[in-house]
Amino acid sequence: MHQFRNLILVGVAVALFGSCATTKHRPAAAPVRQQAKSIVILYENDVHCGIDGYTRLAGLRDAIQSSDTAFVGIVCCGDFLQGGTPGAISRGQYIVDIMRQVGYQAITLGNHEFDYGVPRMKELLAKVKAPVVCANFYDVGAPRPYFPSYVIHQFGDKRIAFVGAVTPETMILESYAFYDDHEYVNTDMKARSGAFVTIDDRHEKDEHTWTVRQVLDDSDGDHNWAITGVIDLDASQERGEVVFLDYAVRNMLESV
Repeated sequence: MHQFRNLILVGVAVALFGSCATTKHRPAAAPVRQQAKSIVILYENDVHCGIDGYTRLAGLRDAIQSSDTAFVGIVCCGDFLQGGTPGAISRGQYIVDIMRQVGYQAITLGNHEFDYGVPRMKELLAKVKAPVVCANFYDVGAPRPYFPSYVIHQFGDKRIAFVGAVTPETMILESYAFYDDHEYVNTDMKARSGAFVTIDDRHEKDEHTWTVRQVLDDSDGDHNWAITGVIDLDASQERGEVVFLDYAVRNMLESV
């Protein structure tokens, strides 16, 4: 037993000595030069309740992160609460629930975030668990914007600011949202049906225009707000899309 123990000790000593000797005479390895990481910012806009896109966006972010070749962030440029069945039946709640799982560095507003009214928009965005930035949306009489104008994130040794703003046309296109007439406006298939749309083609031949009116299907069924616009038929045909000469959202009772 003692001989066996001595053999083990001698073997360990030889192994340690051999290891030390080998390390002593091995040339020092050249320092590895680390390549600087890129910064990749993924963005989405005008998703309009296209919920399948969120998994793709998060998957792309995760793939870039796992490659360890770049810092990566995700931002939203607006128009996400409205535009499809998931948003309409939940008044935006299902969309916010999904976005909360994605993990955004910054979110800003599009005009369609106002479709369910300002109180509902504020309620939903308070639950999204991501920085909401918008430099030009104020409560009446407030000295500062309702949301922060920007947010700064650190990516490696770089600091990047994300600044948000909503388009000025929102005050026209979504003007009903800034009044207390109704709690919200429906955006489902019924609200978009021909029952709420009229086309006046009296000037089709002489002025080459149509006047269209989309009555808003409000929560109270009053139908007193409408989007009215004049379509330039020649320009629309040339561009392959609807071109408006003029449009506005008005309370029809006040316009009479």
